[in-house]
Amino acid sequence: MDLWWLRMVMWARRRPSRRLLFALVGVAVLVVVVVGLERAGWWPDWASADRIGRRGPGIHATPLTPSE
Repeated sequence: MDLWWLRMVMWARRRPSRRLLFALVGVAVLVVVVVGLERAGWWPDWASADRIGRRGPGIHATPLTPSE
């Protein structure tokens, strides 16, 4: 049986507290707001991460040339 189905069954049998529900809804709203700001172009550059390759930064940098 899938883990998500078990979790849904447990939530149906024993409902989470109101505090937990408000926390989950708050996190979901925050995620939607951040994604909306980013898609609209209003997200600041300082809060964005640069994409890096699978090997990480600096591992496949330009090769060293012998100094002349």
